[in-house]
Amino acid sequence: MKSKLILLAFLFVSVLGLNAQQAANGGFENWTTGLQPDGWATVDGLFGMDAGHTYKDSVDKFQGNASVAIKGDSLALVPQAGVVPGILSLGTATYVPGNPPIYMGQPFTFRPDTVFFAYKFTSPGADTAFAQFYLSKAHAAVLNVAVDLPISANWFYGALVLTGDYNNGNTPDSLLIQFFTSAGAPIKGSVLHVDAMRFGYVAPSSVVEAELQPEVKVFPNPTADVLNITVADNSKAYRTEIYDVTGHLITNPVLNNGTIAINVSNLPSGFYFYKLINSDNALASQGKFEIAR
Repeated sequence: MKSKLILLAFLFVSVLGLNAQQAANGGFENWTTGLQPDGWATVDGLFGMDAGHTYKDSVDKFQGNASVAIKGDSLALVPQAGVVPGILSLGTATYVPGNPPIYMGQPFTFRPDTVFFAYKFTSPGADTAFAQFYLSKAHAAVLNVAVDLPISANWFYGALVLTGDYNNGNTPDSLLIQFFTSAGAPIKGSVLHVDAMRFGYVAPSSVVEAELQPEVKVFPNPTADVLNITVADNSKAYRTEIYDVTGHLITNPVLNNGTIAINVSNLPSGFYFYKLINSDNALASQGKFEIAR
């Protein structure tokens, strides 16, 4: 399933979580060798030599001390293969000549709601990179999401929301993440930088007990001009708070008899978040909506 990467600085409803599981070395800070970041497999690491497909970039990075860069190029060891895309794959990989590489992933037993990462992508041609996130249990898919990464000369920090893409309610046992420099025929010289990759999990403090939640309707969603919010139980007064994806509070109007129509025509297209606060100043509900034109 192809999904959409959302530009953001910080998504306030998703947090790291002290005990939440993460992909190994998601900041790409640790490199025991120059062939691949620790915990990840690359074309150079697969062949055990510097083939020019992977490098640690300590200058061009989004945060920390380094990013990882992968490059589409030919391979001297396998000239008949032509141009091979740059590949970055979580976990280990094995290669037997005459057979495609096998990528292993890592053990993983959590169900994240969001994945955050930064990337930049350059190419001498009309190329598109892509990323794939695959959670499985006993080799059966729990989640399988891919996202295209178009050319971007500057760092793009984004969030891929996963909550609606799970195939079932199973708890996974393994995770495979892969980045490729080309979604189609590989182009020599396409370079993809990746940095600051982590999973987000809903904060326990943000979860409201079901019996305390009023019935709330938010519509239309997506919307272009007006967002309506209604609360079935108006025995309490409510106000709503609207945030952009950076966590900036945009407006906080008060509902009138359990309903309000918010003019969003002056806001740019994208994802936004609402909180519903009752007269006791307690969080009654929260969620996400989209402005699309």
